[in-house]
Amino acid sequence: MAIKNLTEKAGTLKTRLVAQKTPPAFTAKNFVKKLTEHRSAREREKIQCYFKFGAGQYGEGDNFID
Repeated sequence: MAIKNLTEKAGTLKTRLVAQKTPPAFTAKNFVKKLTEHRSAREREKIQCYFKFGAGQYGEGDNFID
């Protein structure tokens, strides 16, 4: 009896999971879109001091996403 109940519950759970909306495709375009949703000018300024991207430095020419 207990095994039958567990099997029924597992089947119901599987049905619910399959019925959920499929997440959007993981593409570069969607990644950049999500990334830009979380950007912050204040945070950007705060973390720039950790990176060397000035003239002659190892990250010369690199840019933070604006």
